[in-house]
Amino acid sequence: MITINQYIKLLEDFFSKHKQINTVLSGNEFNFNAESDVVYPVANIEYVTQNIQGEDITHQFEITIADLFDPNVKGIEMQIFSDTNLIATDCIDWFANQYDEDYRINELNVSIQKFSNGNVDRVAGCVFIASFTQFREANACNIPMDGNIDTGSFEPTFTSQFD
Repeated sequence: MITINQYIKLLEDFFSKHKQINTVLSGNEFNFNAESDVVYPVANIEYVTQNIQGEDITHQFEITIADLFDPNVKGIEMQIFSDTNLIATDCIDWFANQYDEDYRINELNVSIQKFSNGNVDRVAGCVFIASFTQFREANACNIPMDGNIDTGSFEPTFTSQFD
């Protein structure tokens, strides 16, 4: 099984090798907004959630791709939205074409949303959720435990009037 940290490493490796990204961060949105040592464009990877459904485990990561903009330059925000959307699509396409037996990315339903704000820097870009699914090996022998758990029978703790 792939761990959360291994997924983050995969995503960091992808963005650090992408020619349009200069800085790669991983952490929550608060730390991302407070970061001052950024060379734009930047990609931030934030772990969001894990979902177990049957034989699958799905890990979701919120990825923010942003660039600086000058509000006095006409049309610059739309150019940044366009460029960052292409980078987001590159990410989904690249992982979709990695035929890895250990995981697969959900490429069928990805919503890429634009944003614009001015916290520390005046930035615009896109945010999307990348969902990676892997097979969940439900094998009790793989669980690190000391000793055995008594799974013997239990006496009923209540009686019913219908007995």
